[in-house]
Amino acid sequence: MHHARPQSLVGALLAVALHALSGCGAGPGDSARPAATATAPAAESAATPAAGPLTTAIEAAQVGSATISGLFATPVTLQDGSYEGDAATSSGAASQLAVLMTPLVRLGELDAHPGSDAAAVVATNEGRSAERISLAIVGLVEGKPVSLATATVGDRVRVRDLRVSGRDVVLDVVETAPGESSGGGTQLARRVYRLEGSALTQVSSEITGPLSLGATTAGGAWTAVAIDGAAVEPNVTAPTLAFADGQFSGTTGCQPYTLPVTEPTPGTVSMGALAAARRSCPGAQGAVDRRFRAALPKATGYTFLAGRLVLSGLDGDQMRSVTLTRQP
Repeated sequence: MHHARPQSLVGALLAVALHALSGCGAGPGDSARPAATATAPAAESAATPAAGPLTTAIEAAQVGSATISGLFATPVTLQDGSYEGDAATSSGAASQLAVLMTPLVRLGELDAHPGSDAAAVVATNEGRSAERISLAIVGLVEGKPVSLATATVGDRVRVRDLRVSGRDVVLDVVETAPGESSGGGTQLARRVYRLEGSALTQVSSEITGPLSLGATTAGGAWTAVAIDGAAVEPNVTAPTLAFADGQFSGTTGCQPYTLPVTEPTPGTVSMGALAAARRSCPGAQGAVDRRFRAALPKATGYTFLAGRLVLSGLDGDQMRSVTLTRQP
C-alpha cells in the first residue's frame, strides 16, 4: 500500500471543512507528556481593544460574531464564525479568508477584569499564501465581542488541543521539526500564552516528542463527527475508535470492529483488514455503518484539524476521510 503524507489543506478547503463541522460538539483533547524543553518565550502581536468598559461573562457562541484585530492589516468581523474578503481575481479567489475553529473555543478569566473571556483559534489565508494559525483572546466591550489581543501561532501548525489553566492558555500543536519540509509537521509541542496588559505573550514552549498514534490517540476514545466530509447525522449512533496494542477498535455505530494498524513513519498509517460482525443495520444507521467501514481502512495518513483527528487516504480517485472528536 502506498503511504502518502497528508497534505496541508489550502485555505478554502480548510474553511469549508471547519464551517461544515462547526455545529458538532468537541471533547477535550489529549495531552502528551513532555519529553524535552525548548525555552522560547516570545512576545506576539497584540490588538488594542475598543474604548469602553469591559462587561462580563462572554459566551462561546458570541465569538462567532467577534471583531478581531491582528489577523490582517485591518480588523475583520466574523459572521457565523468566518470572514471572506473581496475577491482578488476574476476567478473568484478570496483575497482574505478567516475561519474560527469553533471546537477550540475555551472560556476563562484571562484578563484583569472579572468575568469570563474566550480563547479562540482562527485559521487565515490570503490568496495563495499558506494558512496561518492565530490565537485570539475575545471579551465583551460595551456588550460587543472584540479581540483583546491576538498572537500568531504559526504557518501550517495543527492544533491538537486548547485549554485554559488559570490565566494561561495552553496549546498542544503539531509543528514542523528542524530539517522537515514545510508540507507537514511531525513534531509535537506545547505552547503557553498569557494575556499581559494589551499583549498576548508566549511565555513558554516545549517539544513533547515526535508525532505518533500512541502519543496523540491512545488512552481515550474518539467519536466520528464526519465521514468523507459529510457530517454524521444527529439521529444515529456515531462510530467510535480507540487505539491500543497495534489496532483500532470500537463500533461502526451498530456493530463492533477491529482493524490492525501500523505506523511506518510519523503521520502515516498502514491498515490491515477490518473485522466486523456480519450484521445488517437498517436505514440511516446502516448507511453510516457502510460509509465508515469503507472509509477507515483506506486511510494512509492522519493529522489534526481544530482539535479533531482526521484519518484520510485515496480510494482510487476518491479521497476518503474519517474525522473524530475525543470523548470526554
